[in-house]
Amino acid sequence: MRNRFIGIISLCMVFSLLSGCGSVQAKDSTVPLSYSEEAREIIPDCEFYVIKDGGHEFFGQPFEDAMSYILPYLEGQLSGERVSETSESEEAEAMLQMTIGGIPVEVEWEDNESVDCLTSGAVCRQMWNIRHLSTNYPRGQGQNGGADSMKYTKLGNSDLNVSRICMGCMGFGDAGRGQHSWTLDEEHSREIIKRGLKLGVNFYDTAIAYQSGTSEQYVGRALRDFAKREDVVVATKFLPRTQEEIENGISGQQHIENMIDTSLQNLGMDYVDLYIYHMWDWQTPLEDIMDGLSRIVKAGKARYIGISNCFAWQIAKANALAEKEGFARFVSIQGHYNLIFREEEREMVPYCEEEKIALTPYSALASGRLSRLPGEGGTKRAQEDAYAKFKYDATAAQDNVIIERVAELAKKRGVTMTEVSLAWLLTKVTSPVVGATKFHHIEGAVGAVDLELTPEEIMYLEEPYVPHPLAGVMAQNKPAAAKEKEWFPLLQ
Repeated sequence: MRNRFIGIISLCMVFSLLSGCGSVQAKDSTVPLSYSEEAREIIPDCEFYVIKDGGHEFFGQPFEDAMSYILPYLEGQLSGERVSETSESEEAEAMLQMTIGGIPVEVEWEDNESVDCLTSGAVCRQMWNIRHLSTNYPRGQGQNGGADSMKYTKLGNSDLNVSRICMGCMGFGDAGRGQHSWTLDEEHSREIIKRGLKLGVNFYDTAIAYQSGTSEQYVGRALRDFAKREDVVVATKFLPRTQEEIENGISGQQHIENMIDTSLQNLGMDYVDLYIYHMWDWQTPLEDIMDGLSRIVKAGKARYIGISNCFAWQIAKANALAEKEGFARFVSIQGHYNLIFREEEREMVPYCEEEKIALTPYSALASGRLSRLPGEGGTKRAQEDAYAKFKYDATAAQDNVIIERVAELAKKRGVTMTEVSLAWLLTKVTSPVVGATKFHHIEGAVGAVDLELTPEEIMYLEEPYVPHPLAGVMAQNKPAAAKEKEWFPLLQ
């Protein structure tokens, strides 16, 4: 269950902070206050008035860890301004952008009453149900926005230089036009993309299937407005032929040309850097697929090609055919791989290491499960994403053992669960695809780049894993499922 917290922050605290005071003491002795030792040294002798919300503890995951992360930055300055307000689940949701000691801080809360926010040295005097609190400068980032701390690497055998974090764009798009009801509208999608660019993320992954192409449209417009085309690496994906196309005699080559032309129109671009075969097409000859992809590379519509949701033997067969016929070869694989689903390690990971093929896995945080303790969250996606439940609910009991170890290690290291989970994955892959629908999602992902786990910590996280049955698209990667319309929309 997600912990919820209510606190009343006295103006005394504000004035004390403004004057640079230090240790925090509770007026209500029934409420435990637990700050890091570093924070206590910086803030001695401030009064902090707090209360409880029913039986919920005031401090706990994730608020305690967030406060421990932020408080060391306090330097005696606090200012705030309310910047937005929306309606969700019959509760008003608002956001307060604050600056503490020159460090931007994002605070989200739910409040059934109007929020009376003052600026320049005061804070809201309402009771808050605090949902999230994070600095805008995650681990390893400077006050210039963090782009200089991002790390980059080559994408397999290509000459594409990509950030170690790829922003997954499945969460962007018109919520009324696709499989997912929880996606962001264009305005909020643009803000997330803009934030990613500022943090140094140059790799963006979308698909024609995401919300009927509206994800591509949002991503394309945002990147055109906020970045130079040559400074970003754009990947999109295409679907197999439909039964209607097959009946109408549309070849695999023509299908791929139609798909790339539609995606380029959606993106408003002349080319994509990486064009990905989204899932294996059992009804189309492999030679037609590889020929069609090679043609669009020669035409300059795609610089390189990748593949997603396939077995090791499938990519090996495809690249062997490409080498024999002089076609373009796959330089990357986007498979289902994370700390609680490691089946790719059997054959795909060693094959790609041998062939220098980039691993850019999706579901890097297991649809959020690796970023919070079991029962926490309460997000719109957690409630409505039936496909994520299909992938993970059946193995929840065994997965929770690992998730609890992630939380334990995160608390010990003073970082978020997101950072620990992705830091582990970054020891295995080129650039994980990480979805982001809030600022702290991409900030936590970027923070993971600078987190180095010890061999003992890696072993501790990996030790409880047990083999999992195939889930998601890979569970339908078989000839018998090819004609079933039900599996067609099952995309990551």
